[in-house]
Amino acid sequence: MQENTAAIVGFGTMGRGLARTLAGAGIEVLVMDRSPEKARESLKLLEAALDQEIARWGITQSEKKAILSRIKIVEKIDDLADVPFVFEAVADERELKRGVFWGLDQVCPPETILITNTSTLSVSDLAEATRRPDKVIGMHFQNPVHKMKLVEIVRGLKTSDATLKKVMGLAEALGKT
Repeated sequence: MQENTAAIVGFGTMGRGLARTLAGAGIEVLVMDRSPEKARESLKLLEAALDQEIARWGITQSEKKAILSRIKIVEKIDDLADVPFVFEAVADERELKRGVFWGLDQVCPPETILITNTSTLSVSDLAEATRRPDKVIGMHFQNPVHKMKLVEIVRGLKTSDATLKKVMGLAEALGKT
């Protein structure tokens, strides 16, 4: 298991914000989107957003470089198999999210915590797509993720206390309350 690493499936607006936040906290981030091309386009958008932060004196050039150096695009779901936390940040469509969770459940070791960013769907329902409902939890971030301190942590009916504790520790490491 690669400690101090997280993965994100879905590299759109929320996935970019989450990647920027995790990488800004010193965490190595693996990102995957529908295609490598989409992921590369999204990474360019993130780079442009970081340039805007530099222009507003929000970060330095070296901070931008450090953030981008911690984000790696991967092409196959198998590449996400060795991380302690995997975030799902795809469109808020039940079957799409359940499919992502099912796929992650097939490749990730049993101790990997699967996190959804849904704001409308049942965490318990999404967890039922896996063999590890005790390791599925919701973290609903506010946008822009790197600026907003609030995160809503949502347990499913079967989410374990140990999973909740680990995710609360991650939220604290990200400066979230």
